Amino acid sequence: MKIGMMNFPAADVIREIYFAAENGFDFVDLTIEPPLAYYDKNNPGEIKSALNKLGMDVIGHTAYYLPIGSPVKTVRETAVCEIIKCMSFFKSIGADKINIHPDFNQPNFFSSEEKTLFNIESLKKIVCEGQKNGIIVMLENLNSGITEFEEIFLAIPELKFHFDMGHANLCPGPVDMEKMIRRFYDRLTHVHMSDNKGGYGDLHIPLGTGNLDWKRGVKLLKDFGYNGTITLEIFSNDRNYLILSKEKLKSFWSRC
Repeated sequence: MKIGMMNFPAADVIREIYFAAENGFDFVDLTIEPPLAYYDKNNPGEIKSALNKLGMDVIGHTAYYLPIGSPVKTVRETAVCEIIKCMSFFKSIGADKINIHPDFNQPNFFSSEEKTLFNIESLKKIVCEGQKNGIIVMLENLNSGITEFEEIFLAIPELKFHFDMGHANLCPGPVDMEKMIRRFYDRLTHVHMSDNKGGYGDLHIPLGTGNLDWKRGVKLLKDFGYNGTITLEIFSNDRNYLILSKEKLKSFWSRC
């Protein structure tokens, strides 16, 4: 099992990579987002050089608010275009996996079937582009349940699963972690962890400071045989809490 951290989008990317290396993380989960971490603000050559110098692996992360499920076709197409630009950036720095978030933020007068189809249309294009570039595309659970993911994965066999443990604790769920992992384990490629207090607040707080049963989640992953990458997506002002979360995860993983 490898533990990584996500860069803070309002911080300098190179400094974030150095911070990760200096504090014992195995990789950087590089989110490409404004204001300071978008592809138009960074030199991929400099990022790749820093990663290579420090011996750090990298996984690509795209912004959760890109509207790939918009009811407006041109908006969906623009979102897909932006993700493909991000994909090109990730390829140039050596990433071979990127995540995508589903978009179920349409008005309620659209049926769940229509919302899912909007997402499928966009995701098919993104996955196709990923295959051309040797990049694995992963779908992260966000504001969606098992049923929507079943329909999407059925339509796109090449799409992989990115399990966000914190999101499973939020509304409109929470989602049963065991059921979700069991259902999509054959596609599971990456994991995110952070704590929260349920409801609609995706707080990204340190492990143990919310009500997420993260130890149960870790034990489930291990019981299912997972031994891949786990990102701590924690954004506390005091980053000692991020480092402490890494040590807690590492310690519990070795004991459970």
